[in-house]
Amino acid sequence: MKTLIYFLFFSIFFSSCSKMDSLTKFHLKITESTSIPAMLNINLPFEIYTPNIETNIVKELEVRNSHKDRVESIHLSILELTITNPSNGTFDFLKSIEIVLTADGMSDILIAHKENIKDNIGSKITLDVEDVELKNYILKDFVKIKIKVVTDKITTQKYDVELFTDFFVDAKILGV
Repeated sequence: MKTLIYFLFFSIFFSSCSKMDSLTKFHLKITESTSIPAMLNINLPFEIYTPNIETNIVKELEVRNSHKDRVESIHLSILELTITNPSNGTFDFLKSIEIVLTADGMSDILIAHKENIKDNIGSKITLDVEDVELKNYILKDFVKIKIKVVTDKITTQKYDVELFTDFFVDAKILGV
């Protein structure tokens, strides 16, 4: 009988811990648009900057009854690029791409990249993400993204691109 009581107690305890844990972990998704201009050079690096991107982390934390100082870690889970214009555009002109995160008072940090991009890549590309701590960047009100591209083909038109980022946030609930 004692064993059954212990079993029930620990089952309830671990079940409630896992439910609490799921409330403190969430995905912060940010989408931003930018353009890759026409490039008449090949095999030369070129940098593109986004305007300030609002992180909205404060609003997301408030919804979860938490606060900036309760965030334990933030890591990038997914970074995808999709060509939105021209409608038939593909990333076949890219040789490589790096995505760097910048924020006021912080040094630049590489967050994703893709090397040796194949010609049959299509209009959507999922980059290889770096396993780096991004808490101090995403807790800022604004960040910027720097895109470093190297092309292996001349492009005569600009490409409008949507950047989709999915950050995994681990925070504590207030009072827990």
